[in-house]
Amino acid sequence: MKGIQEFLIRLLNVNIIAIFFVRKNHRWVREGTNMNFTYVNSSDLAGVAVDGNNLVIMFRNGGIYEYSGAANEFSNIMNANSKGKYFHQNIKPYYVCRRLR
Repeated sequence: MKGIQEFLIRLLNVNIIAIFFVRKNHRWVREGTNMNFTYVNSSDLAGVAVDGNNLVIMFRNGGIYEYSGAANEFSNIMNANSKGKYFHQNIKPYYVCRRLR
């Protein structure tokens, strides 16, 4: 059952982000930018991307947020054992965010 739930969550995320993102070479790319999401193994986060100097986080619930000036956190969050914990402790409290979706 867990596999089916994860599939449905991914399907829901794909349908939500398709409005703003196009699929190219098996990755989601934000139209008009070079931003590619890297999917992550997390119960909270679905993907992480860099757009210029900003870090963009796609959540499993479909929300997409841009964190201004946080691009330097990309390698840290990707190397963290818990992506969600790293995000909530080191990115969310310290960077200004803007909801994209």
